[in-house]
Amino acid sequence: MITILIVDDEKLERRGIRFLLKREEGEFQILEATNGKDALGVLESNHVDILFSDVKMPYMNGLELTKAVREDHPDMEIVIFSGYNDFSYAREALRYGVVDYVLKPVDPEEFHKTFQRVMENISSKIEKFTSEKSDSAGIIFHHIAKVTNTADICIDVDLTAIRRNIFFSFQLLKKLLFFCFFLHSFFGFLPHILLRLKDNLT
Repeated sequence: MITILIVDDEKLERRGIRFLLKREEGEFQILEATNGKDALGVLESNHVDILFSDVKMPYMNGLELTKAVREDHPDMEIVIFSGYNDFSYAREALRYGVVDYVLKPVDPEEFHKTFQRVMENISSKIEKFTSEKSDSAGIIFHHIAKVTNTADICIDVDLTAIRRNIFFSFQLLKKLLFFCFFLHSFFGFLPHILLRLKDNLT
């Protein structure tokens, strides 16, 4: 499930974004924060895929938040909303890699197009990542079969097919593949460990 964080000091504006999201296809977990400082606290304890943020907020504005988020969450999709039609704001936001800079009041059709672009970005990242790492599971099972003498067992793993049936967020998929590489290394060293133990016991 996609997790979305809405950051705006105006409750009415947060409700408006929630309303627009209900019109989009899919199920979303929606979190809220009233300013950039609170948003960083939410991000510390929650995985977030998409950040919607206002620009003008107390304590930490949207551009400061975007800069901070980019340092720790480079893959997060970020959309900035602002009532200020100021090119300097937009230019700074785009410098931090936001998907779009949307002017308030938010036009529903424009929001839909922006959200579609965000979802396409997420899908593209997952497709690219799975295609580059699709051999990992096969390598792991090969080592398991070799160590346990079960080479006659054939296991066909297709991470892209798995992703189509069970949605993995980009960050979760990276953690899963990191674990796979760990197992790969472990089973690669296991035969040497067993041989060393055998030598010590004989």
